[in-house]
Amino acid sequence: MEPVLSTPDTRTDPPEPVFETLSFRIPEIPAVRQFDQFQVVYYRNRADKSARVAIRRFVLIPRAL
Repeated sequence: MEPVLSTPDTRTDPPEPVFETLSFRIPEIPAVRQFDQFQVVYYRNRADKSARVAIRRFVLIPRAL
């Protein structure tokens, strides 16, 4: 899990999007050797507001063997 810490600039109308890069560590000894898909889940602190989060791209970087 990794928190999304950025917030939009609400002084503009409409609010300007904020870009943020999240990094996730993969265990040195993974449970599986290969995969062909993964799932992203957002947990929001407030249920009364939309997450308003978009994924622009994923970059998977292989580790050195």
